Amino acid sequence: MSVCVLTQSMRAPKDQIFADPALERLVALLSSGKRTFSQMSASVLARCCHTAQQQELLLQAGALHGLLQLLKSPYKSCQQSALDALAALSMRNDEVCQQVMQHPGVDDELVRFTKNRSPSIRLLACSCLTNLACSSDWDNMEGEMKHRYKHVLQVLVKLLNEPTIREQVPEVLSRLTEA
Repeated sequence: MSVCVLTQSMRAPKDQIFADPALERLVALLSSGKRTFSQMSASVLARCCHTAQQQELLLQAGALHGLLQLLKSPYKSCQQSALDALAALSMRNDEVCQQVMQHPGVDDELVRFTKNRSPSIRLLACSCLTNLACSSDWDNMEGEMKHRYKHVLQVLVKLLNEPTIREQVPEVLSRLTEA
């Protein structure tokens, strides 16, 4: 099966990704140092973590660490793919959100992405931060963290004026207001 098929269609079968050694190779490619491989690997992982079981398998394989490292890439395309995968991996998954919040500076980095020139990157960063806000640890967060989500709300409202992503914003806004 072509990797391109996986990244282009949400309906493409994903079972082969979780068979040995495909998942381990994909996770290793996140840190390969080759922009195209890292970006494509993150894109594939973003399309393969829509169930709790898939998210757990990716977490056990070390995908979270690789994605957080890929956020530091100097390439916007790698950052965008990493944000996309991180948003999918942390969606409605308290365990992933808890592990993300344990990494020092990740919240600051995600907030920084909400100020990016690219509307897609801003939306993906807002989606990641919204997932964190929806986690069970939200009630235990410090006031400073909660204040950051007011910023996310402002960014999302502004993104409603962006024609390329306008249709995706309400879903993230809806999740944020549930937090």
